[in-house]
Amino acid sequence: MFSEKYVGTNQLTQSIKGGFSIVRPLSDRDYWESIKKTAYQQVTSYINGIGAFDFSLPASMYLDFVRNGNRTRYEGVCFERRKALSAYALLEAMENKGNYTDKVLDFTWLILEETTWCVPAHGYLRPEADGLPNDEHPCLDLFQAETGCLLSFVLRLFQEKFEQISKNIVPRIKREIDIRVIDNFLIHDDYWWQGFLIRKNEDGKRYVVNNWNPWILSNVLLCAAAVTPPGERLQSLVEKVMRSLDNYADAYPQDGACDEGPSYWNRAGLSLLDCAYFLNQITGGYVNEFENEKIKNTAEYITKVHIGNGFFVNFADCSPRLAANYGTIYKYGRLLGSETMVSFAKECFRLDKSNAFTLWQMPRALELYEAMPALSHLSAPARAFQDVYFSSTQVMAARERDGADGLFLAAKGGHNAESHNHNDVGSFIVYKDAEPFFIDPAHEAYCAKTFSDQRYEIWNNQSCFHNTPTIGGKDQPAGAGFSASCVSYEAKEDETRFSLDIKNAYENKDEIQKWKRTFTLSRKNKEITITEDFALNAPEKIVLNLMTVCDVAVTPHELIFTADSGKTLSLAADFSKFHVICEPVETTDSKLLSDWGKAPTRIRLELKTETDKGKFTFTIK
Repeated sequence: MFSEKYVGTNQLTQSIKGGFSIVRPLSDRDYWESIKKTAYQQVTSYINGIGAFDFSLPASMYLDFVRNGNRTRYEGVCFERRKALSAYALLEAMENKGNYTDKVLDFTWLILEETTWCVPAHGYLRPEADGLPNDEHPCLDLFQAETGCLLSFVLRLFQEKFEQISKNIVPRIKREIDIRVIDNFLIHDDYWWQGFLIRKNEDGKRYVVNNWNPWILSNVLLCAAAVTPPGERLQSLVEKVMRSLDNYADAYPQDGACDEGPSYWNRAGLSLLDCAYFLNQITGGYVNEFENEKIKNTAEYITKVHIGNGFFVNFADCSPRLAANYGTIYKYGRLLGSETMVSFAKECFRLDKSNAFTLWQMPRALELYEAMPALSHLSAPARAFQDVYFSSTQVMAARERDGADGLFLAAKGGHNAESHNHNDVGSFIVYKDAEPFFIDPAHEAYCAKTFSDQRYEIWNNQSCFHNTPTIGGKDQPAGAGFSASCVSYEAKEDETRFSLDIKNAYENKDEIQKWKRTFTLSRKNKEITITEDFALNAPEKIVLNLMTVCDVAVTPHELIFTADSGKTLSLAADFSKFHVICEPVETTDSKLLSDWGKAPTRIRLELKTETDKGKFTFTIK
């Protein structure tokens, strides 16, 4: 997408310029006064709440990850340091009275003194690390790059004030950004996320890099723009960024689908847009891919997977709720001329006006504060897509009617080697009036197991904790070869139908002749039907798994699901043929409990008699 078109051209050499920044100088008082109107309350509220927070990061805390698998204790303090720096920097920029300059300096120096900006869970990127980082071999991960970007913004804002305090501050900031981010990127071709190494999975297919690629590259570009003057080094960096970015962008599907899900789109598809924008700006407009249909589809993906009330279609390692980066979405909506994105940004703003998580991600924070005045006056309602299908990921979604009210169905085919994969081929979710009834459980807080060869020991990654069958005592394994086949999608005015054969997704697939699942949302009847049509080589035990966060009442002909709001859905079938077992999931994980408000319940529908074939229809209404 980028390198073939631009790298090596004379126009690129002539167009690359230094000094590009998306942060305004302190001298632009009109700008900072406008930011003050939208940001001041949030920023001061955060600073007032810091209190006696302990910002220390001892070596023993860094070692948590290799000693007990915990990654949240270190990351919590590490990220809070950066949030505090960002908050004090914004507050001083808004007031410009010198009251917080020392605080900005203190947190800048504190972060400069860290041996690494790489989090412990990513230390594997440098073989010299052994639980503690080696300062002679810096590691370029997501947060090394983001920290460099934050410091480059602080440098832009406070260089003059810092130089009045000491001649040593500014050179130190520039040196650390250069060594840890820019030089690190230029020297190495062996980081997996760059995409230059040819890695193959167990099926012999080349691995495609994930959100790490555009996430890191977008920050590398901003770091370089801040501290690298025009010349051969900056040109080499820009060209290498484009070559690396193509390893991600060329494989990104034309329909814009993010197989990592909506919450990762914030740092997958949206970071791809960031890279396209920063390349455009750093080359004075020469690199321009905003007429590319793939870019627009990538941008509008997030609008198509919003269920309502801040809930999103959340297959894989994706949370069901997310505070979308509506400032950035609004920016690209306007740039691309997408009214769909602009109205969606307005809807997100209406749902969540705090968005505090962006506070230390300075580019996103500023875009948020810049957009707020416009978003508070937009009146266009967000478009609710009646039917959506992404052929690249085999994910569909359909709703009963316009808006968040009524029934909502999403289902997936795909395979079990997707990025942030769960073993979930053939799974589905159902919402009513934007409330969850049948769910994908999402993921617990990340730990050492999450991205290791023990990943599928974690319950929420297993197919039996999704809305899928267990066939002959076997569930779905991981791997690209475990996939859906005979996938069919048809959307009409009165109904939407999605069917697939999931036999190949199972460990015992040679013992399964077929297992066809058909999902139908009937707008005329205001119901969803799910049909299981299967044939096996021999009689086997069959279990249908269902996940919910509702209370469940069992009767002979229906299961009645009651949400916290009191709203109900019924699942109708002949339940005399099944043992119905309701098992609350035992979890104390704070992330998962925050996502759903409670622990999920798994319902196991065990067919009373072993069988080699059958056809069952379940009706949800």
